[in-house]
Amino acid sequence: MKKWRTEVLGHQIKGKSIVWSECRVLSLRGPNKGAPIAKPTRVDYASDARQLEQSGDAKFPLSDPQILRKIRKLLSPWLPMPTHYNGLKNTLNRVFLHAVQEGLIDRNPMIDIRKAAEEKRQVLIPDEAYRKITEHLCVHRHNKRDMDGTWRAKICDLIYMMSQQPIDVFNLKESQGELYDKPIDRGDYFAYGVIRFARHKTKIGIELEMNEDLADLWKWFVEFKRKEAVISEYLLVYPRYFDKRSRAQQVKHRTMQAAWRDACKKAGYGGMYHLRDLRKKGLTEEFLSQGENDKGGHETEAMRNHYRLIKPPKRARTTIKFDREQKTK
Repeated sequence: MKKWRTEVLGHQIKGKSIVWSECRVLSLRGPNKGAPIAKPTRVDYASDARQLEQSGDAKFPLSDPQILRKIRKLLSPWLPMPTHYNGLKNTLNRVFLHAVQEGLIDRNPMIDIRKAAEEKRQVLIPDEAYRKITEHLCVHRHNKRDMDGTWRAKICDLIYMMSQQPIDVFNLKESQGELYDKPIDRGDYFAYGVIRFARHKTKIGIELEMNEDLADLWKWFVEFKRKEAVISEYLLVYPRYFDKRSRAQQVKHRTMQAAWRDACKKAGYGGMYHLRDLRKKGLTEEFLSQGENDKGGHETEAMRNHYRLIKPPKRARTTIKFDREQKTK
Protein backbone atom coordinates (compact mmCIF):
# COMPACT_ATOMS: atom_id res chain seq x y z
CA MET A 1 0.00 0.00 0.00
CA LYS A 2 2.70 2.49 0.99
CA LYS A 3 4.79 1.62 -2.07
CA TRP A 4 1.81 2.30 -4.34
CA ARG A 5 1.10 5.61 -2.60
CA THR A 6 4.67 6.88 -2.74
CA GLU A 7 5.92 5.46 -6.06
CA VAL A 8 2.78 5.24 -8.21
CA LEU A 9 0.51 7.92 -6.79
CA GLY A 10 3.49 10.17 -6.11
CA HIS A 11 2.64 11.17 -2.53
CA GLN A 12 5.28 11.42 0.19
CA ILE A 13 5.47 13.05 3.59
CA LYS A 14 8.77 14.63 4.56
CA GLY A 15 8.70 16.12 8.02
CA LYS A 16 5.51 18.14 8.18
CA SER A 17 5.36 18.72 4.44
CA ILE A 18 3.64 16.79 1.66
CA VAL A 19 5.78 16.28 -1.43
CA TRP A 20 4.12 15.39 -4.72
CA SER A 21 6.01 13.71 -7.54
CA GLU A 22 5.02 12.17 -10.89
CA CYS A 23 1.62 10.46 -10.83
CA ARG A 24 1.29 7.16 -12.71
CA VAL A 25 -2.35 6.57 -11.79
CA LEU A 26 -4.41 7.31 -14.90
CA SER A 27 -8.05 8.26 -15.39
CA LEU A 28 -10.14 5.30 -16.51
CA ARG A 29 -13.06 7.24 -17.97
CA GLY A 30 -14.31 10.68 -18.87
CA PRO A 31 -12.71 13.42 -20.99
CA ASN A 32 -9.31 12.91 -19.29
CA LYS A 33 -9.22 9.15 -19.89
CA GLY A 34 -5.60 7.97 -20.14
CA ALA A 35 -4.21 11.12 -18.48
CA PRO A 36 -2.97 11.32 -14.86
CA ILE A 37 -5.81 11.70 -12.39
CA ALA A 38 -6.68 15.18 -11.15
CA LYS A 39 -4.99 16.61 -8.06
CA PRO A 40 -8.14 16.45 -5.86
CA THR A 41 -8.51 12.75 -6.69
CA ARG A 42 -4.84 12.17 -5.83
CA VAL A 43 -5.41 13.85 -2.49
CA ASP A 44 -8.39 11.57 -1.80
CA TYR A 45 -6.46 8.43 -2.78
CA ALA A 46 -3.49 9.46 -0.63
CA SER A 47 -5.73 10.09 2.37
CA ASP A 48 -7.46 6.72 1.92
CA ALA A 49 -4.17 4.88 1.45
CA ARG A 50 -2.66 6.38 4.60
CA GLN A 51 -5.77 5.48 6.58
CA LEU A 52 -5.58 1.88 5.38
CA GLU A 53 -1.82 1.70 5.99
CA GLN A 54 -2.36 2.51 9.66
CA SER A 55 -4.59 -0.52 10.14
CA GLY A 56 -2.95 -3.62 11.58
CA ASP A 57 -5.06 -5.70 9.17
CA ALA A 58 -3.33 -4.17 6.13
CA LYS A 59 -0.19 -6.28 6.44
CA PHE A 60 -0.70 -9.21 4.07
CA PRO A 61 1.06 -10.29 0.85
CA LEU A 62 -0.60 -9.82 -2.54
CA SER A 63 -0.38 -13.58 -3.10
CA ASP A 64 -2.14 -14.48 0.16
CA PRO A 65 -4.55 -17.39 -0.61
CA GLN A 66 -7.04 -15.88 1.86
CA ILE A 67 -6.79 -12.41 0.34
CA LEU A 68 -10.55 -11.87 0.00
CA ARG A 69 -11.05 -12.61 3.67
CA LYS A 70 -8.15 -10.28 4.55
CA ILE A 71 -9.57 -7.45 2.43
CA ARG A 72 -13.03 -7.79 3.96
CA LYS A 73 -11.54 -7.72 7.45
CA LEU A 74 -9.47 -4.66 6.54
CA LEU A 75 -12.53 -2.76 5.31
CA SER A 76 -14.98 -3.99 7.96
CA PRO A 77 -14.49 -1.09 10.45
CA TRP A 78 -15.99 1.30 7.87
CA LEU A 79 -19.10 -0.74 7.02
CA PRO A 80 -21.28 1.54 9.20
CA MET A 81 -20.12 4.42 6.94
CA PRO A 82 -21.03 3.11 3.46
CA THR A 83 -19.93 6.17 1.49
CA HIS A 84 -16.46 6.18 3.04
CA TYR A 85 -16.29 2.37 2.84
CA ASN A 86 -16.90 2.54 -0.91
CA GLY A 87 -14.26 5.24 -1.26
CA LEU A 88 -11.66 3.05 0.48
CA LYS A 89 -12.77 0.11 -1.67
CA ASN A 90 -12.22 2.19 -4.79
CA THR A 91 -8.71 3.14 -3.64
CA LEU A 92 -7.88 -0.52 -2.99
CA ASN A 93 -9.21 -1.34 -6.43
CA ARG A 94 -6.64 1.02 -7.99
CA VAL A 95 -3.87 -0.55 -5.91
CA PHE A 96 -4.71 -4.08 -7.07
CA LEU A 97 -5.32 -2.92 -10.64
CA HIS A 98 -1.76 -1.61 -10.72
CA ALA A 99 -0.51 -4.93 -9.31
CA VAL A 100 -2.24 -6.77 -12.17
CA GLN A 101 -0.74 -4.41 -14.76
CA GLU A 102 2.72 -4.94 -13.27
CA GLY A 103 2.31 -8.72 -13.44
CA LEU A 104 2.46 -9.15 -9.66
CA ILE A 105 -0.90 -10.95 -9.51
CA ASP A 106 -3.14 -12.55 -12.13
CA ARG A 107 -6.49 -11.11 -11.09
CA ASN A 108 -7.88 -8.12 -9.25
CA PRO A 109 -9.58 -9.51 -6.10
CA MET A 110 -11.62 -6.34 -5.63
CA ILE A 111 -13.96 -7.61 -8.34
CA ASP A 112 -15.38 -9.97 -5.72
CA ILE A 113 -15.79 -7.30 -3.02
CA ARG A 114 -19.28 -5.80 -3.12
CA LYS A 115 -19.98 -2.14 -2.56
CA ALA A 116 -21.70 -1.20 0.65
CA ALA A 117 -25.35 -0.31 0.17
CA GLU A 118 -25.82 3.44 0.42
CA GLU A 119 -29.19 4.87 1.36
CA LYS A 120 -30.72 6.71 -1.58
CA ARG A 121 -31.33 10.40 -0.98
CA GLN A 122 -35.01 11.32 -1.11
CA VAL A 123 -34.58 15.07 -0.74
CA LEU A 124 -36.56 17.71 -2.61
CA ILE A 125 -35.29 21.26 -2.08
CA PRO A 126 -38.19 23.66 -1.41
CA ASP A 127 -38.24 26.86 -3.48
CA GLU A 128 -37.88 29.02 -0.36
CA ALA A 129 -34.79 27.10 0.79
CA TYR A 130 -33.28 27.33 -2.69
CA ARG A 131 -33.90 31.05 -2.76
CA LYS A 132 -32.24 31.61 0.63
CA ILE A 133 -29.22 29.45 -0.21
CA THR A 134 -28.59 31.16 -3.54
CA GLU A 135 -28.99 34.59 -1.94
CA HIS A 136 -25.99 33.75 0.24
CA LEU A 137 -24.10 32.57 -2.84
CA CYS A 138 -24.61 36.00 -4.42
CA VAL A 139 -22.17 37.46 -1.87
CA HIS A 140 -18.72 35.88 -2.24
CA ARG A 141 -16.33 36.51 0.65
CA HIS A 142 -12.95 36.28 -1.09
CA ASN A 143 -9.60 37.39 0.35
CA LYS A 144 -11.39 39.27 3.17
CA ARG A 145 -13.53 41.21 0.68
CA ASP A 146 -17.18 40.82 -0.32
CA MET A 147 -17.33 40.25 -4.07
CA ASP A 148 -20.31 39.90 -6.40
CA GLY A 149 -20.98 36.16 -6.41
CA THR A 150 -24.03 36.26 -8.67
CA TRP A 151 -22.18 33.94 -11.06
CA ARG A 152 -22.25 31.23 -8.36
CA ALA A 153 -26.02 31.47 -7.94
CA LYS A 154 -26.43 31.47 -11.73
CA ILE A 155 -24.45 28.23 -11.96
CA CYS A 156 -26.90 26.65 -9.52
CA ASP A 157 -29.76 27.97 -11.67
CA LEU A 158 -28.17 26.31 -14.70
CA ILE A 159 -27.85 22.93 -12.93
CA TYR A 160 -31.46 23.26 -11.75
CA MET A 161 -32.90 24.30 -15.12
CA MET A 162 -30.95 21.72 -17.10
CA SER A 163 -31.64 19.09 -14.40
CA GLN A 164 -28.41 17.24 -15.14
CA GLN A 165 -25.64 15.91 -12.93
CA PRO A 166 -23.41 18.84 -11.91
CA ILE A 167 -20.30 17.36 -13.58
CA ASP A 168 -22.08 17.40 -16.97
CA VAL A 169 -22.97 21.06 -16.50
CA PHE A 170 -19.45 22.10 -15.46
CA ASN A 171 -18.01 20.42 -18.56
CA LEU A 172 -20.25 22.37 -20.95
CA LYS A 173 -18.54 24.29 -23.73
CA GLU A 174 -19.97 27.47 -25.16
CA SER A 175 -20.12 25.87 -28.61
CA GLN A 176 -22.57 23.23 -27.33
CA GLY A 177 -25.33 25.80 -27.02
CA GLU A 178 -27.22 27.19 -30.00
CA LEU A 179 -29.55 30.17 -29.56
CA TYR A 180 -32.18 30.56 -32.27
CA ASP A 181 -32.64 33.92 -34.01
CA LYS A 182 -36.38 33.43 -33.60
CA PRO A 183 -38.17 31.01 -31.27
CA ILE A 184 -39.42 27.86 -32.96
CA ASP A 185 -43.06 26.95 -32.44
CA ARG A 186 -43.27 23.29 -31.38
CA GLY A 187 -47.04 23.37 -31.03
CA ASP A 188 -47.43 23.31 -27.27
CA TYR A 189 -44.28 25.32 -26.51
CA PHE A 190 -41.62 27.56 -28.04
CA ALA A 191 -37.96 26.53 -28.29
CA TYR A 192 -35.46 29.40 -27.95
CA GLY A 193 -32.34 27.30 -28.45
CA VAL A 194 -30.80 23.90 -27.85
CA ILE A 195 -27.95 22.48 -25.77
CA ARG A 196 -26.26 19.38 -27.19
CA PHE A 197 -24.23 17.19 -24.86
CA ALA A 198 -23.66 13.59 -23.76
CA ARG A 199 -23.95 12.40 -20.17
CA HIS A 200 -20.51 11.45 -18.85
CA LYS A 201 -21.89 8.39 -17.06
CA THR A 202 -23.90 6.73 -19.83
CA LYS A 203 -22.58 8.56 -22.93
CA ILE A 204 -26.22 9.05 -23.96
CA GLY A 205 -26.56 12.05 -26.25
CA ILE A 206 -29.14 14.66 -25.26
CA GLU A 207 -30.56 17.59 -27.20
CA LEU A 208 -32.10 19.81 -24.56
CA GLU A 209 -34.32 22.52 -25.97
CA MET A 210 -34.31 25.80 -24.06
CA ASN A 211 -37.25 27.81 -22.88
CA GLU A 212 -36.83 31.59 -22.80
CA ASP A 213 -35.46 31.60 -19.24
CA LEU A 214 -32.75 29.03 -19.96
CA ALA A 215 -31.81 30.82 -23.19
CA ASP A 216 -31.47 34.09 -21.25
CA LEU A 217 -29.33 32.31 -18.65
CA TRP A 218 -27.04 30.91 -21.37
CA LYS A 219 -26.70 34.44 -22.80
CA TRP A 220 -25.86 35.70 -19.30
CA PHE A 221 -22.83 33.40 -19.05
CA VAL A 222 -21.65 34.34 -22.55
CA GLU A 223 -21.94 38.02 -21.64
CA PHE A 224 -20.25 37.39 -18.27
CA LYS A 225 -17.21 35.96 -20.08
CA ARG A 226 -17.15 38.99 -22.37
CA LYS A 227 -17.30 41.45 -19.46
CA GLU A 228 -14.53 39.57 -17.65
CA ALA A 229 -12.46 39.49 -20.88
CA VAL A 230 -12.20 35.71 -20.61
CA ILE A 231 -11.34 33.64 -23.66
CA SER A 232 -12.21 30.02 -22.95
CA GLU A 233 -14.04 27.20 -24.69
CA TYR A 234 -15.87 26.45 -21.44
CA LEU A 235 -19.13 28.18 -20.58
CA LEU A 236 -18.52 28.37 -16.82
CA VAL A 237 -15.33 30.18 -15.82
CA TYR A 238 -13.95 31.93 -12.73
CA PRO A 239 -14.05 35.76 -12.72
CA ARG A 240 -10.96 37.95 -12.79
CA TYR A 241 -10.90 38.60 -9.04
CA PHE A 242 -9.58 35.06 -8.46
CA ASP A 243 -5.83 34.48 -8.15
CA LYS A 244 -3.64 33.85 -11.20
CA ARG A 245 -3.92 30.07 -10.93
CA SER A 246 -7.71 30.07 -11.18
CA ARG A 247 -8.94 33.25 -12.84
CA ALA A 248 -10.54 32.67 -16.25
CA GLN A 249 -10.22 28.90 -15.77
CA GLN A 250 -13.05 26.37 -15.93
CA VAL A 251 -15.15 26.36 -12.75
CA LYS A 252 -14.52 23.17 -10.79
CA HIS A 253 -17.25 20.99 -9.35
CA ARG A 254 -15.56 20.87 -5.94
CA THR A 255 -15.37 24.65 -5.72
CA MET A 256 -19.12 24.96 -6.14
CA GLN A 257 -19.80 22.04 -3.82
CA ALA A 258 -17.86 23.80 -1.07
CA ALA A 259 -19.59 27.12 -1.81
CA TRP A 260 -23.01 25.45 -1.71
CA ARG A 261 -22.26 23.74 1.62
CA ASP A 262 -21.17 27.05 3.14
CA ALA A 263 -24.23 28.91 1.83
CA CYS A 264 -26.52 26.11 3.01
CA LYS A 265 -25.15 26.47 6.56
CA LYS A 266 -25.43 30.27 6.48
CA ALA A 267 -29.05 29.94 5.36
CA GLY A 268 -29.74 27.80 8.42
CA TYR A 269 -30.12 24.42 6.72
CA GLY A 270 -26.87 22.81 7.89
CA GLY A 271 -25.99 19.91 5.61
CA MET A 272 -29.60 19.13 4.72
CA TYR A 273 -29.34 19.92 0.99
CA HIS A 274 -26.61 19.01 -1.49
CA LEU A 275 -25.71 20.59 -4.82
CA ARG A 276 -26.56 17.33 -6.60
CA ASP A 277 -30.11 17.52 -5.21
CA LEU A 278 -30.82 20.22 -7.80
CA ARG A 279 -31.03 17.51 -10.48
CA LYS A 280 -33.82 15.71 -8.64
CA LYS A 281 -35.58 18.99 -7.94
CA GLY A 282 -35.51 19.88 -11.62
CA LEU A 283 -36.54 16.46 -12.95
CA THR A 284 -39.36 16.14 -10.42
CA GLU A 285 -40.76 19.55 -11.35
CA GLU A 286 -40.42 18.84 -15.07
CA PHE A 287 -42.35 15.58 -14.63
CA LEU A 288 -45.14 17.43 -12.82
CA SER A 289 -45.14 20.13 -15.50
CA GLN A 290 -44.78 18.26 -18.79
CA GLY A 291 -45.32 14.61 -17.86
CA GLU A 292 -43.26 11.80 -19.40
CA ASN A 293 -40.03 13.11 -20.97
CA ASP A 294 -36.42 12.14 -21.65
CA LYS A 295 -34.73 15.10 -19.99
CA GLY A 296 -32.88 12.93 -17.47
CA GLY A 297 -31.31 10.77 -20.18
CA HIS A 298 -32.35 7.56 -18.40
CA GLU A 299 -32.81 4.28 -20.24
CA THR A 300 -34.85 2.46 -17.58
CA GLU A 301 -38.12 3.21 -15.81
CA ALA A 302 -36.46 2.46 -12.47
CA MET A 303 -33.93 5.26 -12.94
CA ARG A 304 -36.63 7.67 -14.15
CA ASN A 305 -38.62 6.98 -10.99
CA HIS A 306 -35.51 7.36 -8.83
CA TYR A 307 -35.23 11.01 -9.91
CA ARG A 308 -38.95 11.77 -9.61
CA LEU A 309 -39.73 12.30 -5.96
CA ILE A 310 -43.40 13.18 -6.46
CA LYS A 311 -45.78 10.94 -8.42
CA PRO A 312 -48.93 12.80 -9.64
CA PRO A 313 -52.71 11.05 -9.44
CA LYS A 314 -40.26 11.88 -25.25
CA ARG A 315 -38.92 15.02 -26.37
CA ALA A 316 -36.97 16.86 -23.69
CA ARG A 317 -37.36 20.53 -23.00
CA THR A 318 -37.00 23.02 -20.17
CA THR A 319 -40.04 24.67 -18.60
CA ILE A 320 -38.46 25.88 -15.33
CA LYS A 321 -38.58 29.57 -14.54
CA PHE A 322 -36.91 31.09 -11.50
CA ASP A 323 -36.75 34.74 -10.52
CA ARG A 324 -34.32 35.96 -7.90
CA GLU A 325 -34.77 39.40 -6.44
CA GLN A 326 -31.80 41.55 -7.40
CA LYS A 327 -30.42 43.57 -4.50
CA THR A 328 -29.58 47.15 -5.36
CA LYS A 329 -26.39 48.55 -3.96
